[in-house]
Amino acid sequence: MHMILYQIQIFIKQILNFAQETFSSLRWDLFMKSEFQKIPSMMNYTEDVTDDTLFIYKAFLDLRRKEPLIRILAFSQCRDINVILHYGLQCISAKDVTIEYDCPWKWVPESKDVTIEYDCPWKWVPECKWFSFMLIFNMRNSNFSINTKEILVSERNRMVAIPLQLLPRKYQDTLHVCVPPLYWYWNYVAFIQFIEIWRKQGATMFYIYYVSVNRHMMDILKIYEKVGIIRLIHWQMLPRSKLIDPNRWIYRFGHTLSMNDCLHSSFAKYVALVDIDEFIIPNSGTLLPFLRKMHNLNDTAGSFVFEHAR
Repeated sequence: MHMILYQIQIFIKQILNFAQETFSSLRWDLFMKSEFQKIPSMMNYTEDVTDDTLFIYKAFLDLRRKEPLIRILAFSQCRDINVILHYGLQCISAKDVTIEYDCPWKWVPESKDVTIEYDCPWKWVPECKWFSFMLIFNMRNSNFSINTKEILVSERNRMVAIPLQLLPRKYQDTLHVCVPPLYWYWNYVAFIQFIEIWRKQGATMFYIYYVSVNRHMMDILKIYEKVGIIRLIHWQMLPRSKLIDPNRWIYRFGHTLSMNDCLHSSFAKYVALVDIDEFIIPNSGTLLPFLRKMHNLNDTAGSFVFEHAR
């Protein structure tokens, strides 16, 4: 424990030196005037948001197995999703998977009019009605072309064309870090500490999703983005109508969907899914060599889970 605390103190000193050197070498006004990185916006294929609206975020072509799969990330209420993929003259049904397991979540109590301070657990927390889904289409019997650039899907009387993004087929022996959407986030000092400690553990790329951050935090994000250390993704809130606002019924802005998007977008062999205040520091050495060692001992492992230190 003393060794870990000592290492963190060294990291913080190095962080301050890095920040001073970086800030002195870059002009702040360049970042104040630059536009945010343009990313695909949420696609809504109904004119008005209703209870049965399906929000499609992104589609991936997965060629890691013998049979090609198409994976669509989407938001929907907890319901049967009957999406059809149209390819040539074929109609292919999806297998829908709730990324967040129970739908609706059994641990979230229903909303009640109560005094906040007196109930534990809080009974005023609204039930999460909207969820993250992955729609999976198996294309093995469709003579599917791996050069396909977009797909056409429909549900009931609605149809939309979706760009198709190819999943990496080979992964680099590196470590990337995925962070769930930041909202109302302002603590840029803690963020710098987070980035630099993880870099010391072997991380080379960070996928930073954000909903809302203050100006100083955005300046820091832009500096790291310019250096090439982070990929900045604006995680937009869902469209709403006068009667239906999905954002009120999604837990933490649908962070599990963003984590799956990050996991599918990264080309790294090792991807850490962590909050902005979480670190994984081995008792000796650094994390990336430790992961390589553990993977060599467990070559069929798909993931490693680390318990929080208390």
